[in-house]
Amino acid sequence: MRDGTLLAVLHAQPDTARKALALVKGTFEGTELDVDDVRIYQYLVDKAAPGQRVMISRGDIAVGEKRATTVVEGEYRNAYESHATLEPQTSVAKWADGRMTVWASTQAPFIFRDAVAEALKLAQDKVRIIAQFVGGGFGGKLVAPGAVEAARIARLVPGVPIQVAWNREEDLFLDGYRPAAVVKIRSGLDAGRGAITFWDSTVAGVSQGEAEFPYEMQATRYQAPAVPGLHPLKTGAWRAPNAHTNAFARESQLDALAAKAGIDPVTLRRRLATDPRVLRLLDLAVETFGWEPSPGPTGRGIGLACGAWRQALVVAIAQVAVDKTTGKVQVERFLEAVDVGLVVNPDGARQQVEGAITMCIGQALSEEIRFKGGQILDKNFDTYILPRFSAIPRIQVVFPENSTTITQGIGEPPVVPVAAALANAVFDATGARMTHVPFTPERVLEALKRVPTK
Repeated sequence: MRDGTLLAVLHAQPDTARKALALVKGTFEGTELDVDDVRIYQYLVDKAAPGQRVMISRGDIAVGEKRATTVVEGEYRNAYESHATLEPQTSVAKWADGRMTVWASTQAPFIFRDAVAEALKLAQDKVRIIAQFVGGGFGGKLVAPGAVEAARIARLVPGVPIQVAWNREEDLFLDGYRPAAVVKIRSGLDAGRGAITFWDSTVAGVSQGEAEFPYEMQATRYQAPAVPGLHPLKTGAWRAPNAHTNAFARESQLDALAAKAGIDPVTLRRRLATDPRVLRLLDLAVETFGWEPSPGPTGRGIGLACGAWRQALVVAIAQVAVDKTTGKVQVERFLEAVDVGLVVNPDGARQQVEGAITMCIGQALSEEIRFKGGQILDKNFDTYILPRFSAIPRIQVVFPENSTTITQGIGEPPVVPVAAALANAVFDATGARMTHVPFTPERVLEALKRVPTK
């Protein structure tokens, strides 16, 4: 059965349909970009360069550089990552009496309705979306390719419900990935080690959204590209879009400034924080963790990072052990202090934070889409590695009692500082600065080679 470029094999038994589909041989024509998961970062930088625009500018960067006595220049990268939901894209569609009904695993039923209506050239009131349990979304089920496929097939066989369920290989191949990105930052501290005299940030791959944080900075400049079609792969929203990329770069850079200036990372943040909420969260997190910060690296493997998602604030503290022989990072303990305003259901909120931390341990340590041209090399969870039970540490979640009255959603803020806290913990344990997410054992070993010998 064919609808334009969509070819479908139908059968009442899924196994029989799959066997029949395996007999269909497809050929593909067209050119592929000469880029892969290794060369993607230079590709993004080169393609973004002509379209870089200054998004935010305050003060004089040149003057700030002259005032600085401690200067750090860093480059931070993150790979493409899949949403990797436990349930792949799945929809059931039925065409009857001039109306299309779709049962879909969706985060956004109205977006799905509009997509189906547009694909079938129907009025919106002729399409009904019945939302099912999502089975994991994280931004990956804001769009409706699977539902549109089911609806297009269903209209060819009126009255017959049609289920389209992508297998894992299809789900990984057709996903809209978390964008790969490169963030370059040059920044400096004054002689008193209490003020950032300049902060110059340029990003390729994502926007500068959520890049700023309430730290005192005398001069700032944030640049991001305005380049259509920047990515060779399809990208999409992935829990707190842009924020985790920018927080990873910002909080790693701040930690590097503290280490070079010989002060501990908490003291530096306390000197720079301009929002009393941040100071309260820092105190709450450090006190609950029972940590007495010292200039790193200390060998204890404890790292801190701050994050924001809209008006929510998060402080994360991680403790890790690093096997210097294999490069494996084992997360032993993770704490987040989260201010999202009034928490109505503490147990539910705590579970959201615990789930976010668990997901982002995989995001930070193992998850990466490998590709060559238009070919996705990861086809299942044997190579696209989600965190196993053995990777999950003791997790603590605390909420301030005197939080603001501005209530925020809690699904996205907790993901923002996770990778940065883990990177800073690896530095504290080993002196190796992790600048490329995920921190695979191979990248950890390479970073260890760059640690100066005493």
